[in-house]
Amino acid sequence: MHGEIALLKNIFAVALRWGVVGKNPLRDVHLLREPPPRVRYLAPAEIERLIFAAPRHLAPIIKIAVCTGMRLGEILGLKWSDVAPDRTSMRLLRTKTGDARVVYLSTSAREVIEERRAIRDGPHVFHFRGKKIGSINTAWRKTLRLAGIEDFRF
Repeated sequence: MHGEIALLKNIFAVALRWGVVGKNPLRDVHLLREPPPRVRYLAPAEIERLIFAAPRHLAPIIKIAVCTGMRLGEILGLKWSDVAPDRTSMRLLRTKTGDARVVYLSTSAREVIEERRAIRDGPHVFHFRGKKIGSINTAWRKTLRLAGIEDFRF
């Protein structure tokens, strides 16, 4: 609701500037405070159950997320050209904010990258049967159910 009201206020403000309307009927409407974003972290035992329950193509994605804090889109879009030759860091050019950044890899994350390198098949680090993974929704929901984890999203 907050976003819709803010959008309408801006539409009327622009319409007022353009002379389309005589006044902004929402000018005096004050936006309510948005609730704080939901935060849910997995306990170490939940992480273990999640990785154990995951199919072979999803487990390394989960491991990299846990080790680096990367977003799903960043992980799925990761190409071998983004991985440093010594595999100690990755350069993320396609981020949610649009800002490029570098992620330094822990020993555990480097091990995952090495495992992926052994089955390298195309430009993407994470793939399924040689093709870029577009979505993990079905596998993710099934993995959460098998691991007995509720109220968690990637």
